[in-house]
Amino acid sequence: MEHQDRSGPVNAGAIASDAVLPHDDALDRALRAALAPPPLPPMFHAALLHARDAGEEAALALRRATLERERDRQLRDMRAGYLRLRRETVATIIAASFTAGAAGSVAVPSLMRWLHMDLATLGLGVTAVLVLGLVVAVVGDRFGLLRT
Repeated sequence: MEHQDRSGPVNAGAIASDAVLPHDDALDRALRAALAPPPLPPMFHAALLHARDAGEEAALALRRATLERERDRQLRDMRAGYLRLRRETVATIIAASFTAGAAGSVAVPSLMRWLHMDLATLGLGVTAVLVLGLVVAVVGDRFGLLRT
């Protein structure tokens, strides 16, 4: 047998690593026949399924804890908003009451002189106008008459 000189460049005519050579299938078959896969330990598949299920349970538990924290935060925010709304409503009612009282103390004497009425008659008339306005607003809202 003659000895071949391999002193040429290493990469000369090199084949790309992902190229498939015609004798690769034969080599794969020979390796499969010569090298049998090692046997799996007993209960391997059960352990694999258990590990997968445990991972899913852990992910589910983490997701549940995250969602519960988010729900708790939203409840705290909602309660804080509710309390803030109650405080603002009470402040608005108090401010409106003082404003109405101040306006009434200025307007009532002028209205009494202008309409030539005593305080009882003027009070009854103002109350009737306010109640009538409230009834119109409620009935209009109830039957959709005031909606645009």
